[in-house]
Amino acid sequence: MAPDCARHADAALIPDGAQAVVSGAVAVAEETRLFAERIRASTAIMVDGRHAFAIAPGGHLIAIIDIATKDRLVTRIDITRPTVPTVLSMPSTTS
Repeated sequence: MAPDCARHADAALIPDGAQAVVSGAVAVAEETRLFAERIRASTAIMVDGRHAFAIAPGGHLIAIIDIATKDRLVTRIDITRPTVPTVLSMPSTTS
């Protein structure tokens, strides 16, 4: 992770008392451990043409995890609820 990495989450998707924004590589990494089970259950998808991950228990999409990188380091993690105009698709399995 980049030293100034930040995680932004929709307040409706995080436990009561959790911060919507967490900054700094160490803080983001520590906080991410709290959501390990949800992250393990995510599925790779394409969102509006970008690689992302979906959390969809029982096939019901509740969150999209969008991870930005620069120079192979994570710079930002956004966890949002999907919106109506969001275009989702499965990533291509062909090279």
